[in-house]
Amino acid sequence: LIWMIADIHLFNNEKTYETNDFSFGTSPINGSSAEHRLDKPQVSGQLAISGQATTKYKGWENASLSVDVGYHVLPRLTLFARCESNLHLFDKNDTRTFDRSLNLGGGLSFSLTNPIKSPEALDLQLSVTNSVGDADWKNTSYGASVLFYHNYSGHRVAPYIGLGYRYSASHTTGIKDFSGLTGTIGIRF
Repeated sequence: LIWMIADIHLFNNEKTYETNDFSFGTSPINGSSAEHRLDKPQVSGQLAISGQATTKYKGWENASLSVDVGYHVLPRLTLFARCESNLHLFDKNDTRTFDRSLNLGGGLSFSLTNPIKSPEALDLQLSVTNSVGDADWKNTSYGASVLFYHNYSGHRVAPYIGLGYRYSASHTTGIKDFSGLTGTIGIRF
């Protein structure tokens, strides 16, 4: 995931917008041409919080809340660690019930658009998580999503939406594997 951490800087007596996140480059606030300065150290950290829901599959649904902490290894490539709380909803004996799991893992995000030239961003995100602790449903989950967000000038926060696919391999006896289309809404700092 590419997250936007922006600051306003004074450089050469001109007020310009410049992201501390190397992947976004720079764009002007005052209408002057964009500058791309590599001589100044860039902050490469990121933080994102998101919620995700899946389509129903064989009577199962999944909802999750995730926190991602990442590092930009290249201008368009980000590696991240993920902590995810999952709620698996299903019908059992005509009663709606649920299982919970805490998953830890990580992934990578690749920007499909040029982060320096485009105000809109489109990222491909791949992730793998595995349940930890005393989870009701032990599983390994694999996800692929396309995320869309806008690079807001002068803002530290960037909301995003996404569509994707999730497959969860079950490690609990009596519970089948799960897969479904996903919808994601989140915020990046």
